[in-house]
Amino acid sequence: MTTRQYRVHTQLGRAAVQIFAANDRMNQILIEHLDPTAWRAKPPGKVRTIAAIFTHMHNVRSKWVRQLLFSTGYKSVDLIHSAWK
Repeated sequence: MTTRQYRVHTQLGRAAVQIFAANDRMNQILIEHLDPTAWRAKPPGKVRTIAAIFTHMHNVRSKWVRQLLFSTGYKSVDLIHSAWK
């Protein structure tokens, strides 16, 4: 019974890492093609710059992945690093 539960947690952790890696790559492509002047351009009204939005999204995703890994029993980011190999 414990083995099956561990296997489910492992699959969930790996899926989360793959999703995070794919999303990160899409963001990198967007950043690479974004006009540098648009990156920090102040939009009208009380809204964030593109840089601030990306920073916020990155921080939230990083926190989510850490919480998911720790809740599934992983105590390090080795699983994350293995997804990029």
